[in-house]
Amino acid sequence: MKAKTKKKYKSYEQQKARWGLLYVLPWLIGFISFFVSPLINS
Repeated sequence: MKAKTKKKYKSYEQQKARWGLLYVLPWLIGFISFFVSPLINS
């Protein structure tokens, strides 16, 4: 029983990590395109 609970908990943590990444992804794309790219090109 504990193994199933632990496995379920791990997949829940992975799901939370994916949603967090999906939430931050637009900010990362904007940061790279508007800050890092001009910095490299100059």
